[in-house]
Amino acid sequence: MENRPGLKKIIILSIILNIIFVSLFILINKQEYMSYIRNYNNKINIICNNIKEKYPDLSDSEIIEIVTLNEDDSNFIRKYGYDLNNDNIIKENDNSFIKYIIIEVVIFILNLCIVLFLYLNHNRRKDKDIKEIIKLVDNINKRNYNLDIDTLNEEELSILKDEIYKITIMLREQADNSNKDKLYLKKSLEDISHQLRTPLTAILIYIDNILDNPNLDNKKKEEFLRKIKRESYNMKKLIELILKLSRLEVNAISFDRKENSISNLINSCIDNVSTLADLKNINIKTNGTDFLLKCDYSWEVEALTNILKNAVEHSFDDSEILICYEDNKIYSKIEIINYGDNISNSDLRHIFERFYKGENSKSDSFGIGLSLAKTIVENDNGKIIVDSINNKTTFTIRYYK
Repeated sequence: MENRPGLKKIIILSIILNIIFVSLFILINKQEYMSYIRNYNNKINIICNNIKEKYPDLSDSEIIEIVTLNEDDSNFIRKYGYDLNNDNIIKENDNSFIKYIIIEVVIFILNLCIVLFLYLNHNRRKDKDIKEIIKLVDNINKRNYNLDIDTLNEEELSILKDEIYKITIMLREQADNSNKDKLYLKKSLEDISHQLRTPLTAILIYIDNILDNPNLDNKKKEEFLRKIKRESYNMKKLIELILKLSRLEVNAISFDRKENSISNLINSCIDNVSTLADLKNINIKTNGTDFLLKCDYSWEVEALTNILKNAVEHSFDDSEILICYEDNKIYSKIEIINYGDNISNSDLRHIFERFYKGENSKSDSFGIGLSLAKTIVENDNGKIIVDSINNKTTFTIRYYK
């Protein structure tokens, strides 16, 4: 019953109506009884007046005594053909009886009609809701998820409609996500094929040069083979980065979060780029007090190394890179600051997009390192932002607690 407020309302309304009609019956019966009393008393009054006229010597008290006498003498009435058990001498009472019977029958029929109307109306609305639900299910089967279900009451069928609506929203979201996934997969495959096409083309050209020129000197062959090896290495590296990013984006990797020394983590990243930094004579400095950062160590080394590598590649020769870190009650922060050409505003908006290459990107850049770094940081409950002004670029990473 708690899930049938509509039926509950009808039952309550029917009970109220029945109480009203029963009260009316009681009131009508009372009026009927009062009508009988009036008719009876009028007859007695007429009899008393006639006795007074016929027998003026009788006092009023004697007349009242005669009228109210309790002795039963039915023979007098029977002599005139009246049966005291079946015949009514006071005809007005018969008329009153018929009138009140008609009123009571009308009230009874009215009550029955109202209750019947309420019941039929409830069933009609229920049938309408069932038809709507059947239509909704049919539309869902046809993969039409653009449904409008306007239900505000708590009727059990309305609750069912609400649940169908929730399922519809879920199915629509799944369908939308499926379409987005298909578009994303299509775009990813296009990007990957584009990225792989360049080294593959170069490798094929070098191989064709070796095969088409059997008299090619060994020095040239060795040069082509080195280039083939370099392009193969680039392809291997690109595929590894794509696989890492793809696994992260589909949540196929479980992060092993532990307390790690921030100094050890940053020193590992510096070691990974030290050779590249030495080639440009770039000095990497750190500034901060050691603290424990809860994160996946290996993945964060990957992320911060990619950011630091980007900083080294875009720094001026003979410059320095500053890594600052600090900890507070809300978040842990790492800043990687390098000095080089500014990143344009147009590049800043897309710098973390997969395969995006800015105007200052190197020719052998894959455009995937910063996208991977951002994905890793966000998976470790972090956020990364970048700003670039006055030949100073700052990557700020915050890990929220």
